[in-house]
Amino acid sequence: MKAVLSGDTLVLAHPTKLFPPIEKTLTLVRIQAPRMAKRNEGKEEPLAFEAREFLRKKCVGKLVTFQVEYKNAQTGRDFGTVYLGDENIGEAVLREGLAKFKDSKKESEEYKNLADAQEEAKANKLGVWAENKKERDIVWTGFDAEKLLKTFNNKPVNVIVEYVMNGSSLRVQLPTNEMVVLHLTGVQCPGIKVEDKKTKDNKTEKVEIGMEWSKEARHYTELRILHRDVTVLFEGVDKFDSFFGTILISNNENSEEPVTFQEELLLKGFAKIAEWSVARSKYANRFRKAEGAAKNKKLRVWANYEPPVATLKNEDKNLFNAQIVEVLSGDTVRIRDEQGHEERITLSSIRSQRFAGKGKDPEPWAFEAKDTLRRRVVGKTVQVKVDYRRELKRTVSQTKVVAGQKQQVETELVEERRYCTLLVNDKSVAVELVKNGYASVIKHKSGEERSISYDQLMLAESDAKKKNRGLWGPKKNAPIHRINDITGDTVGQTQKYLVSLKDKKIKAIVEKVFTGTRYKLLLPKESLVITFAITGVTSPSLRPRDEKSPKPFSQEAVNYVVDQLLMRDVEIVVRNIDKVGSFVGDLYVGNSHFAINLLKSGYGMLQKMAERLPNYEELKDAEAVARDAKKNVWSVDPAVFRTKKQRVQEDVTTASAAASKFKIVSGEPFTIRVTEILAADHFFVQRADSVEDIQRVEDLLAAVNPDELEQADSFDQGQIVLAYFVSDDSWYRGKITKVNKDKQEATVLYIDYGSSETISTSNIRVLPKDSELVKVKPTAVESKLAFITLHSENYVDEAQLLFVELVSDKDLEAKVEYIEGGIQHITLVDKTDNTNINQTLVRNGLAFVDTYYKKFDEFKSIYPVYEKELQMAKMEKYNLWEEGDIYQSDDEDL
Repeated sequence: MKAVLSGDTLVLAHPTKLFPPIEKTLTLVRIQAPRMAKRNEGKEEPLAFEAREFLRKKCVGKLVTFQVEYKNAQTGRDFGTVYLGDENIGEAVLREGLAKFKDSKKESEEYKNLADAQEEAKANKLGVWAENKKERDIVWTGFDAEKLLKTFNNKPVNVIVEYVMNGSSLRVQLPTNEMVVLHLTGVQCPGIKVEDKKTKDNKTEKVEIGMEWSKEARHYTELRILHRDVTVLFEGVDKFDSFFGTILISNNENSEEPVTFQEELLLKGFAKIAEWSVARSKYANRFRKAEGAAKNKKLRVWANYEPPVATLKNEDKNLFNAQIVEVLSGDTVRIRDEQGHEERITLSSIRSQRFAGKGKDPEPWAFEAKDTLRRRVVGKTVQVKVDYRRELKRTVSQTKVVAGQKQQVETELVEERRYCTLLVNDKSVAVELVKNGYASVIKHKSGEERSISYDQLMLAESDAKKKNRGLWGPKKNAPIHRINDITGDTVGQTQKYLVSLKDKKIKAIVEKVFTGTRYKLLLPKESLVITFAITGVTSPSLRPRDEKSPKPFSQEAVNYVVDQLLMRDVEIVVRNIDKVGSFVGDLYVGNSHFAINLLKSGYGMLQKMAERLPNYEELKDAEAVARDAKKNVWSVDPAVFRTKKQRVQEDVTTASAAASKFKIVSGEPFTIRVTEILAADHFFVQRADSVEDIQRVEDLLAAVNPDELEQADSFDQGQIVLAYFVSDDSWYRGKITKVNKDKQEATVLYIDYGSSETISTSNIRVLPKDSELVKVKPTAVESKLAFITLHSENYVDEAQLLFVELVSDKDLEAKVEYIEGGIQHITLVDKTDNTNINQTLVRNGLAFVDTYYKKFDEFKSIYPVYEKELQMAKMEKYNLWEEGDIYQSDDEDL
């Protein structure tokens, strides 16, 4: 027997044919039980419930036999007799007084046993024949679901399943007569909806429309729990006063067999995990295991299931310890593992609000998310569990110079990032962010990789929504943070803030470390982001302007400061502004002056100006500790830390010494053409007034037969030779600059053009010492641009591209400004539009101004123009200055 609708009506189902179901609703013949209340009816006839309960407990789920006696032609209802074993259950109901026998004018002997059963109940005054009969009040609506949930006190409650809406949604009757909707926590079966449909005779009838496997799932649930006593662990309430709960079928939580009815549905493939509620259940892990088993077998709803491609690699599978070195947002950090490797990772399965960039307000709650994460992880070693990898594509817009014009160029960058769960004291830091409403949970697709704490995250989000926290509260309550980022501003622009900041102790957060002594700070109270440098102390530079590689111990100094300061709350006292617009002053961690720690660690050195500081003696003693112990920067030759200004400094009192190393040239401009470009500031030129020499060389080359010249086995460095140039199948004058005897190769500089090539010695011929080709001086002169320098790594290609555009196939005006290291340093001008090429590179943020030569009187009038172009590039954040003024000045480089 499948169900009992009342004390006289039953639903019978075929015992072996499961689906499509073979069912019959049968009313017991000649029996009238008290009428049960229909939905939303508050009262029912006395003893209706008791009659239904008698039959339910007696028959539901048991094998019965039945005989249809007749069908009512008007209603279509079947009437008959049902036997449980040899017992006529109609007689049993009448004998308990829970129904009445319907008399007939023509009574037959066939139903005498039913009449006798009723007489027995009358004699005993049972049921409907008793004197006092009470009506039962049923509560369908109006109850306080939250209050009712609290009365259960997290303990299992016995209920009766009255109706099955779909495989995972039921209507159940509580012991206190409330009829409530129960959704099975953590699972969802395919849905069924009822729609109106027009019949052929234009009548309206209700039609059930179900998703695939929906009716099979409902039938499965009906056969097992409809009109059964079940034990429910109620776990929550939704906004419609419906309950979430788990139907318990076993007390052995360690059993391999299902403990809950949800597991049965999942194992059979009738249901999927419902991510929005699974976190409410303590059996979530069992649910996921059951769903996984159905997926592997591709049962029912998983018939077309294809497992997602796993993104994890072997190195991702174990937990590892790491230190947070930077918090970039509420869900993205930079970590350093125990091997010193750094990478950017994102917290799995959550999304925080974004910082929109400089000049724009962050999204609501973005600041709180980042600050909460910062406080949670700062200074701590965290455990990292990699959950999945994702390929991120992002478009970066950069300002580049093309054909001398500034253009916005978009570049697509592809990055494979690891998404991880960060654990502090075995607790996921992401859960705290979500619980406070500072981040939302990503709703993953079924089977998609996710955080190991996903269920906790979902529960935390539900709690945040319920309590209207953060993102889930009224928008008007969201705090507004208007942060003014002045890190790239000029001295003039930052000067206006100095008055309000100077000589006060200000709370700050260290957001980025550029060098050991230069940082990016957030001043929360002042709503400012500034560049700050510790006064009187310098440290090795990662990006020295005139070097191809970082200074010794520059990275170690940065790592030391990152460990000590990054993301920490500090205090600063601003003393002044330096020449690049950065604030300078003192920085304190607690009551400790950080400059003292930096000097003692051997990652800093005192500057000359430190002698003017009031705490100079204390600073000098700290430096002496590291110097005497030869720690870090004091363990190498101090000469490597000298600045370009110090290295190039010469004794100009001796004219001969000055002439050999550095010489200022005063001469008239002349016309040149660039013949070979080595870099944007390094090239070869031919002078227009050397046309006769060029023609003479060409005539001499035309008259020479290379086959008649000697082919030597080896050559001397600096030797003038005749060399074959492969690109245009011709022979030219060349100078040997390098010889490789083992490979029988030599590097040749073609002295009339400036190009170099490494060629086989078989393609070189010896020129006699008295040859005119040896006597004529080279027509290509090595040159460099005066007053500017390039960065050793950044934007060198872009600078060269612009230089090529500006000089190719053009006659240019050149003026030699000085000779240094035997190379002429010139200013180039395109007279067609008076473009100063040296200044154009600076203006486009592709070169620095070399301030060393500013000390010479001959050049003082030149520098204001260069400095103006430099400030314009910084203001526009072109190329080298796109992140602000991050390069140390010569005064501060070690």
